[in-house]
Amino acid sequence: MKKFILITFIFFIFSCSNDENSNSIDSERLVGTWFLQNTTINGEEISTHDIEIEFTSSQRAFFTHYNLGSNGQDITENADYTINGNNIVFTWDDPEPGNETFTYEILELTSTMLKVKSYDAGDVVIEIYIK
Repeated sequence: MKKFILITFIFFIFSCSNDENSNSIDSERLVGTWFLQNTTINGEEISTHDIEIEFTSSQRAFFTHYNLGSNGQDITENADYTINGNNIVFTWDDPEPGNETFTYEILELTSTMLKVKSYDAGDVVIEIYIK
């Protein structure tokens, strides 16, 4: 009887799922157009230009930075993206050398709000996007 309990206990321990990926992202919830609502750097709110990100179901992302160009023109950046756990990894179409990829850590994702964290020159950047 003790062997049966021991074997059952061992089976139970090894058959339990690993919760490391329990926070993985529902990619369908990410698909759509998101508008930057708020940005903080190291906890301090900053004003930024208007940014829009469109995520497609074919794992493409289209960033539009409104009125950011030297003559007020919009600037676009396009990338493939993959979801790895709670991270979105972007691989840019036309990267600057050394900046081929960029990663957002998803802190929260609902049907209407996307909160992400990234790092820029050692600073912690938190951005909130809304649909």
